[in-house]
Amino acid sequence: MDDKEVLSASSEWLSKDKSLLDVAAMANNGVDLNDKKTADGNYIYSATGAVGEVVCSTPPTPGERVFASIRISGGKPNSQALKDLIREYTEKLKNSDHCSY
Repeated sequence: MDDKEVLSASSEWLSKDKSLLDVAAMANNGVDLNDKKTADGNYIYSATGAVGEVVCSTPPTPGERVFASIRISGGKPNSQALKDLIREYTEKLKNSDHCSY
């Protein structure tokens, strides 16, 4: 083990007026506004990162939305793998304690 971070995942509550594009534009997300978007518009992904909105079963507050992001900084970049991973990650988060108080 070399103690180097290769993959990181996070989720955060942001103001309801933030869009997926706003989150993609944030530094350190590993994606940019010109990366691939899913047909449903719920995810933006590349070979180095992905972001998606978490549609919480019980939203945290009326004024907030939850977004998830995954970034890689090594290994073998793979945009299809990150697309699949962000979908699974947001699905797991939507019923988690992170989506409610």
